Amino acid sequence: PLLKIKQQELSISTPVNNMPVEIYKNLQHTQNPKGRVLLVFHLNFLRRDRGCSNHTYEIVKMLKEDGYAIDFFSADLFGIHEFDKLQELNEKEKLIDNFYFSNYRNAKNYKKSDDIHPWDINWVNDITREFFNKVAIQNKYDYIYVHYIQWADLLKERKKLFPNTKAVYHCQD
Repeated sequence: PLLKIKQQELSISTPVNNMPVEIYKNLQHTQNPKGRVLLVFHLNFLRRDRGCSNHTYEIVKMLKEDGYAIDFFSADLFGIHEFDKLQELNEKEKLIDNFYFSNYRNAKNYKKSDDIHPWDINWVNDITREFFNKVAIQNKYDYIYVHYIQWADLLKERKKLFPNTKAVYHCQD
């Protein structure tokens, strides 16, 4: 079942569950996973409507078949509507365990200069980075799989904040 955690304001001291984001927990629970992977990707790859989405879908499918739990992290680059069918598609595919969406425009400290656009060289702002760090610290992932270099800034503090997590950078278009 889908559990939608309410949106609230972001602050340094708030726990992950009080972030201005959409968090869909327990979409698919992987029993006794071989490891935990956090996928960072900008689109609903389950739609498989672009080459990069198909590519990511196949990688996630392979990891899931191999016994890994997969969480999915994204931000508001194209709008929340990009993820409208995520739950429905995941009910069929059963690939995503938890979905974390940085809806940073709803943060109390949001400024127009925080806007991220698909054509930007960096898709990370301070609000999204803070939320990502809290998700990564709380969940103690074995791997963070970053698709597209524009997300690389999310891993700036990895060695300090979650040093046991391995990072995988991947770019395909």
